[in-house]
Amino acid sequence: MNRRHPAVRRLFTLLLILIAGIAVDARAHAPSLAYLELEDAQTGMPFEAVWDIALTDLDLAADLDADRDGAVTWGELRPRLPELGHLVLPTLGIGSPGHRCQAKDSRPSLVRRGGDAFLRVNFRIRCAETDAEPRYRYSLFEDLLPGHRVLVRRGGTLTVWRN
Repeated sequence: MNRRHPAVRRLFTLLLILIAGIAVDARAHAPSLAYLELEDAQTGMPFEAVWDIALTDLDLAADLDADRDGAVTWGELRPRLPELGHLVLPTLGIGSPGHRCQAKDSRPSLVRRGGDAFLRVNFRIRCAETDAEPRYRYSLFEDLLPGHRVLVRRGGTLTVWRN
């Protein structure tokens, strides 16, 4: 029995290493994802929006990890918050034919979603009064992360936008 015990222990250790390797590999290939919540509002009335963007994605686009240690800290992020709000808002286009909505008052902050850090951009959108249903254009990370997508919730509807 003592002879089998070291063999079983080695097999168990090998199995744990294999499982850990698969978990690390799966994490490294996690899809690029953002979340956008749009308040359902009447045409012509301003409405609120909340946009959560993964810091790992933003780090690729805006080089947030100043000391190159593999982690974006609050000290590295805080002075760049206003810049990041201005960087991401132009990549979201909302409007109807001939009318572009205006996004203003971005208030970026840091939040956690499922253990990951996200930049949260709260802003207000105002559209011209029109009968046309708003159209959306989304180009964040368009060239950098071609598989990037955003989960959009407007009222009770959930949709996925892709670059």
